Amino acid sequence: MTTVNTMHYSRKVLGERIFNKVAKATFYGQFVGGDNESSLMSCVDRIREAGIRLMLAIPMEDDAEQTL
Repeated sequence: MTTVNTMHYSRKVLGERIFNKVAKATFYGQFVGGDNESSLMSCVDRIREAGIRLMLAIPMEDDAEQTL
């Protein structure tokens, strides 16, 4: 079973609201700094207070189906 299949199945079983809360509290929360500028800056502040140098990597997604 692939990760996408697992996420699809989990969302179906748990429902959208519970799935989103679980995802945010686990893997999403581990790798994503925030949903918006305010939550991102809060995360940045906590990292700086811990004495960790920040490396911000902004993902650039491209729609393979989109034509120019």
